[in-house]
Amino acid sequence: MNIKYVVFITLAFIMIVGFMNLNVGSKSSKTTQEKTDKTKKDEDQTVYVIPEKPAEPIGGLQALSQHVINNLRYPELARRTGIEGRVFVEFVVEKDGSVSQLKIVKGIDKACDREALRVIKSFSKWQPGKHQGKTVRVKRSFPVLFKL
Repeated sequence: MNIKYVVFITLAFIMIVGFMNLNVGSKSSKTTQEKTDKTKKDEDQTVYVIPEKPAEPIGGLQALSQHVINNLRYPELARRTGIEGRVFVEFVVEKDGSVSQLKIVKGIDKACDREALRVIKSFSKWQPGKHQGKTVRVKRSFPVLFKL
């Protein structure tokens, strides 16, 4: 009788461990699929600093510079107090050529900083960057000069 109990307990143990492995396996494959989906989403959201083909303003940097010159409104308070300098604006050129995530890297005055952000954001004519044949998001920066 003791052998029957030993065999029965051993078989029961093997069956329980087998069912546990089946459950773990199904969770693992689900987790793997979730990780794969997340990786694809992360790849879509990657912002490149140095892609194979960088994002360019349509018409070249001259067109962007001309846009800044034509549309920049010197803040009155900065003009009266004689504030001059360069404001460096960093931004992301999206896959569709739009501009997002604008921020000031180096500013000179709050009013000038806001104006630099406004004028760069208003230039929406960008050719998106490419990396390994795919259209990608690219980080760019541009200096906006305030000179009286």
